[in-house]
Amino acid sequence: MDFLASGTYKWLLAGFGTAPFYVRGELLDRIRPDRIGHMHIEKALSDYRYEFAKAAKKFEYATLSFVSIYQLGASLAYLDRVGVQRIASHTIPLAGELRNGLVERGFRVFTPAENASSIVAFFNPQPQEVVSKILDEAGIEVSFRENGAQIRVGIALFNNSSEIGRFLEIVEKFRPSRP
Repeated sequence: MDFLASGTYKWLLAGFGTAPFYVRGELLDRIRPDRIGHMHIEKALSDYRYEFAKAAKKFEYATLSFVSIYQLGASLAYLDRVGVQRIASHTIPLAGELRNGLVERGFRVFTPAENASSIVAFFNPQPQEVVSKILDEAGIEVSFRENGAQIRVGIALFNNSSEIGRFLEIVEKFRPSRP
């Protein structure tokens, strides 16, 4: 792998404010920092030029958000204990259960049947305000996309089959009319 960048909220279970990234060591010299700060300067040269640190430190241009870093460390340790494969073997079948339940109820589902992700997206047949009210009253959080025309459900390791069943009961209140 040459590069990796990630946010830390949502499935990494950490907060906002930290975006770890990885650059393969052999490529570090090919990438210049996009800003200048006192934390990553190895040496000040003349004419406002600077020599950056040689290692990954060259991207640490300011004081780090230590709370966010410790939070991320704790969440990664937790995810490691639970196991990524175990999480996938739990969430992907739940997504399949949700997808199949939506199809059975007549919803147009954008997520393919063979999808190996725990995200399910489907067409919203009602005005977003109507559906938002129904879901808010039920204490269910989803993301609306495409100006409210699409609903995106992200299933996480803490969700379970009874919650999928409850969600499918709630969507009955705004399901598409049958021809």
